Amino acid sequence: MTTHFTFFASYYEAVEHLEPEIKAEFFDLIFKYALRDEEPKDTTTPIVKSLFMMAKPNLDTSKAKREAGKAGGKQKLSKAKQSPSDKEKEKEKEKDNIERKKSHGFIAPTIADVKRYCEEKNYHFSYSEGFIDFYDSKGWKVGKNKMVSWRSALSGWIKRSGGKEDGEEELIFA
Repeated sequence: MTTHFTFFASYYEAVEHLEPEIKAEFFDLIFKYALRDEEPKDTTTPIVKSLFMMAKPNLDTSKAKREAGKAGGKQKLSKAKQSPSDKEKEKEKEKDNIERKKSHGFIAPTIADVKRYCEEKNYHFSYSEGFIDFYDSKGWKVGKNKMVSWRSALSGWIKRSGGKEDGEEELIFA
């Protein structure tokens, strides 16, 4: 049983102008749910049930934070609750980790891999073949070191190109 919970002003503001019986029923329902985890009963009036459904997410969040605090800190969001950008970042990290964990080391990308990545990142250039040809000729090394992440190398490749596509040359007029 919980001994405390956060009571938001919005709870009171939602019922402030209602009849005292409805207020009492709503507050009783809030207290029972927050302190005893009791769900609304079938006899609860529809308006109170509706008001409760609006307050329930805040009560659940407060409970989760309280439980996380007892466990030593903030709990990570489940993958279902992450925003799309968080999901993409997580997916990309997993791809990089898989590449690093392979026992035989770095896995060179295919042209399709590079094109797919360019599409995901909205790169509007056709870097795939030139990028692969360049690093393949160097044995997928950056300087004297083996390449760790071809995605990072591609980002650098694009930045260094100054926006020119493969085969374009910069014309300088004197």
